[in-house]
Amino acid sequence: MKKLLVCGLGEGFGGVSNVIMSVLRAIPQGTLDITVVETYDSVYHDEILALGNKTVKFPPFKKYFKYKKAAKRYFKNNAFDAVWINNTAKVDLVIMKFAKRGGAKIITHSHGSVQEGSKLKKTVFEILNKLNERKFYSYMDFGIACSKSSADYFYKGKRLKNKRVCVLTNAIDCKKYAFSESKRNAARAVFNADKNDIVLACIGRVCAVKNLSFAVEIVQSLPEKYRLVIIGGGETDALKSRVTDLKLQDRISVLGERNDINDLINGVDILLLPSLSEGLPMVVLEAQANGLKCIISDRVSDECKALESAEFIPIESPVLWAEIILNSDISRNANAIEIMKSKGFDVEAYAKRFLEIVNV
Repeated sequence: MKKLLVCGLGEGFGGVSNVIMSVLRAIPQGTLDITVVETYDSVYHDEILALGNKTVKFPPFKKYFKYKKAAKRYFKNNAFDAVWINNTAKVDLVIMKFAKRGGAKIITHSHGSVQEGSKLKKTVFEILNKLNERKFYSYMDFGIACSKSSADYFYKGKRLKNKRVCVLTNAIDCKKYAFSESKRNAARAVFNADKNDIVLACIGRVCAVKNLSFAVEIVQSLPEKYRLVIIGGGETDALKSRVTDLKLQDRISVLGERNDINDLINGVDILLLPSLSEGLPMVVLEAQANGLKCIISDRVSDECKALESAEFIPIESPVLWAEIILNSDISRNANAIEIMKSKGFDVEAYAKRFLEIVNV
């Protein structure tokens, strides 16, 4: 049985961690000997163990010298057939270096199409990306990207000529997100929404790139029966303050991080994604599997489109989004699961392809 080390798991729900966990759940137990690196106390820790996998704790990368020392010591005593490194930048080469020395196949996985963060962070990371590029490609054996836009952003240059890269669009356990009327009633109670309310939702980490202040402004241009729920951890305090300043706290709920998105999504009528950029957003796949109408920023790749009802709109005018919402058909697509599977968004097919990449 081949040994696989998984890197890139975050602290909370969603994002890259959601992709990693979807794959780990779909790989049959006993197929691979899997160890997951944790640099934080992950919310997924117990589930990883319950799936029959192992974990190893490293210091966070920001404590660079402790992180490097721990990685060097670990790889001195542990060898792997493959290492799956989930990237958003070419900044951390430590694990690549030590794993490669031990004979591991290095599989990198790009999950974004721009560098996120403050202007300073973006500048620093872009410099490091350039400085590390030569070594990064020398360590890398196979590259995965979540979308074509992510591949174009992350894997580029003449050094790719002899490297193998594929686009493996994100996928989900579609049946987990199938619509349920009973779950809808329970979710509406959580939202404090009555039967006449139309519930809009933004789901994901609360940060600048998600552009959630734009979603708040949309609500200002909508009738009273339209409510917005924002679900996700991150920079929620500033967002709550903005909601209060606009006196919209009776119509906008900031619920924070939740681990029951598959249940709560049943209570939503329209998903909004006004992001400034995305790789291939998992939440759009989850919403479409539930049959939901999705209104998405045109800065997001249309590779995430499965249902005909999904629309991609410029994010220049909250009023335009409000008009589109008002004219939207919010009835669910009853054939959503079948459509998602036919377009390759089900995780079983994804996991099969991933195993092929590991085992080649």
